[in-house]
Amino acid sequence: MRPDEGELLTVDLTSPAAAAAAVDELLGDPARLRGVGVAAAARALSWDEQANGRELVAFVRESVAAFVKGGGVLPRHSNSHWEL
Repeated sequence: MRPDEGELLTVDLTSPAAAAAAVDELLGDPARLRGVGVAAAARALSWDEQANGRELVAFVRESVAAFVKGGGVLPRHSNSHWEL
């Protein structure tokens, strides 16, 4: 899922107050909640295992190339994305 495509919402779960405020805000905006649900459902229904496999292979190739180019030093990892 991609937050930039409106398929999910990001919440700071390290702060209970911030998480609660985000939930309150979302529940107070039914159109936004519906929009996220529709986008998430569309993304889920468009799942393609082969395409996902191709993306994974490309990611691994890019990561290995960065490792080699960096002289055997792993690229920095931030959240769920490698910084190449």
